[in-house]
Amino acid sequence: MINFLRFISDRVNSLAKGLLLAAACTMVTAVFLQIIFRYVFKMPLSWSEELARYAFMWTTFLGASVALRYNSLPNITIGIKLLPVKLRPYLFLFTRGIAVLFFYHFIVEGTKLAIAVIPDKTPALDFTISWAYAALPLGGLFMLIHTLYLVAEESQEKLGNSFLGVGIMLVVAAVFSLVTSQPFEQINMLLIVLLLLFFAMSVPIFVSLAMVTIIAFTATGDIPLTIVPQRMFVGLDSFTLMAVPFFMLAGAIMHEGGIALRLINFASSLIGWIRGGLIPANVIASVIFADMSGSAASDTAAIGNVMMPGMIKRGYERNFVTALQAAAGSLGVQFPPSSGMLLYAFVANVSITHLFMASFIPGFLVALSFIITGLIIARKRNYPAEEWVGFKNLGKAFIHSIWALFTPVLILGGILGGLFTATEAGAVTVIYALLVSTVFYKELPLSKIPEVVTTGAVNTARVMSIASAGMLLAWYLASQQIPQEIAGMLFSITNDPFWILVIVNIFLILIHTVLETGTCILVVIPILLPAMLAAGVDPIHFGIIVAINSALGMILPPIGICLFVSTAITNISLEAVTKAVWPFALANLIVLSIVTACPWIVQIIPNMMGILK
Repeated sequence: MINFLRFISDRVNSLAKGLLLAAACTMVTAVFLQIIFRYVFKMPLSWSEELARYAFMWTTFLGASVALRYNSLPNITIGIKLLPVKLRPYLFLFTRGIAVLFFYHFIVEGTKLAIAVIPDKTPALDFTISWAYAALPLGGLFMLIHTLYLVAEESQEKLGNSFLGVGIMLVVAAVFSLVTSQPFEQINMLLIVLLLLFFAMSVPIFVSLAMVTIIAFTATGDIPLTIVPQRMFVGLDSFTLMAVPFFMLAGAIMHEGGIALRLINFASSLIGWIRGGLIPANVIASVIFADMSGSAASDTAAIGNVMMPGMIKRGYERNFVTALQAAAGSLGVQFPPSSGMLLYAFVANVSITHLFMASFIPGFLVALSFIITGLIIARKRNYPAEEWVGFKNLGKAFIHSIWALFTPVLILGGILGGLFTATEAGAVTVIYALLVSTVFYKELPLSKIPEVVTTGAVNTARVMSIASAGMLLAWYLASQQIPQEIAGMLFSITNDPFWILVIVNIFLILIHTVLETGTCILVVIPILLPAMLAAGVDPIHFGIIVAINSALGMILPPIGICLFVSTAITNISLEAVTKAVWPFALANLIVLSIVTACPWIVQIIPNMMGILK
């Protein structure tokens, strides 16, 4: 059986990767053509945005299937690590049983929906909209096939019998379906308990969010399950939201295209000559790269792969370098075009431009706090200073990095100048990154472009699949008046906006230690935001607070993504680096407190540029 499942899974995965590459290229091409035709030919395209949005659906759900095939859908691994090794295969089977149950509902209800909308035509392309909805059941089918294969493989390896493992998984799915379909009065409490349980058992976050919502629907009995794929589709069907995959794709190209290396050389030449100078060089390079990729994980990997080995060779302690890079990488969520900010702007319905401009001063304060913290430690430990390269070599480093340094100018200048939207800026950045990496720097061979684009699309799908499930859950919570209940609970404690923010900050810090940024924004923020607005808190100010909180969560165990990326590069244990990261976490916390207490800080640049007017 295992050989047959492997054969099917491999063929399905190859098909999915081919379709994924085509969908990702269609997204970028359609939006880029939209800009070209608008400005060059003075002929705006009516169909480009629609085509790009529907290609986005295929990218998300096919990419999620590829991510699942390689066991890379995001999950929380704490629970499984606490179990004895002998019990872990059984927990794996249990969690995959839950996943199979979700995929079954996803395929069945998605197919019903795709058939039901066959008569409906898309406004611009005049095609049946069914072809866009078909991405959901097809992606679900691919994920089901991959799950069956992975369970058979794991069972053969750990239990010695693939049939036994698949059988246990299917029994779990059947029993769980029967148990959770029973009426339950305290459904909201059950939802919270199951969600925490799924997270603790390492059920993929995408599956956890969607499955608890399905359970809520079946337990109440008054919401048809066809709503599940329909709300997941509608939640993603946004041109604004497409900025996230574009900037993530651009970050993947920049990572492979030699852009990070040139930024590091320039930053090191600029400031590396002071004692511990590679510390501010690292932070400065991370800030500049953050203004290009919009991804903290990409920032950490791109800068860290080049910078960290060199710092260790120069005498910096391995655990310190790992902690510094995690902190510097977390700046990727605090500067435009941060994917976290794009998601927040979408959820909170605020201006992306306003949010971007408001983020600069708080972001620079956090970066400065990291530099000061690092230099204090460097002086105490007598870390080395680099030789001054001279103005001539500094100029050369600047010239060599000019194409990379122009990227933030292109992005922010285009958005602020009204040349294109944030989503269009993302598509332009993808094309520009390809041009710089292949033509100017010649670091990215043409033959490698499909692989890089596919990898970037899969990473995008890992985030956006969670986004679709998160918006499904948020829709259900809103229908149950949960945000209003939270607001009432907060106001029963205090009516002072400052103290409400203090309480929410503590809550967000705790949440961010167990939930990654995208999940937190898509699930938690819709619940908290009505309370913030009722308390008179500016949603832009709250968005910046959420971004700083996210950065803090990215460097704290147990789920800090930047910490995990850094430790993977330096091959050091999480326990060894935890102590070293606390000074940077404290620095972040101090800036968070200042920004919380002084909301005027976030409005300085927007006021100067007249955005509020």
